[in-house]
Amino acid sequence: MKTEFLIRDAIALDMAGIARVHTEGWRTGYAGIMPEEFLRGRSVEKSRALWEKKFAEQSGLILVAERGGGICGFVSGGKAREGLPGFDSELYAIYVDQNARGLGAGAALLGAFFGRQAALGARSCALWVLEENPSRKFYEKLGGELLPLRKPCQFGGKPLVEVAYGWRALRAGSLFS
Repeated sequence: MKTEFLIRDAIALDMAGIARVHTEGWRTGYAGIMPEEFLRGRSVEKSRALWEKKFAEQSGLILVAERGGGICGFVSGGKAREGLPGFDSELYAIYVDQNARGLGAGAALLGAFFGRQAALGARSCALWVLEENPSRKFYEKLGGELLPLRKPCQFGGKPLVEVAYGWRALRAGSLFS
């Protein structure tokens, strides 16, 4: 059964909720992929400071999913950064609270983000994701194309690889194309 979520622009007061979802998302989503000590070192306080800075800089779009008056997910992104040839926008982060996963919050956030990016003139969007991340299935289910792009990265001293997914045709007012 699909649950209804309110998807809206983030406001300054949302940064605590975003930080909570982000920190929990790292700890649960990357368990067994990244070193446990590294994940334990992530804190809601550090994450909140990071998100408050990003919000103040207004260098991209941040949307939140709300259910029952609380933040249960968020997405952020903007102009494509280097390494994504042929794509003009990039999804920087998407996280959904563990209790809201599988209920449609992620798809609603991604669809709203794509629509907003298209309305701002973006024609395409891509993202980087850890190769070992099981959430890759989510992107594939929603039409993401695995791109022939890979880049090495490192977290907590562990070498990892990121792969890219892309959507080549965004349309304003449309969830996915």
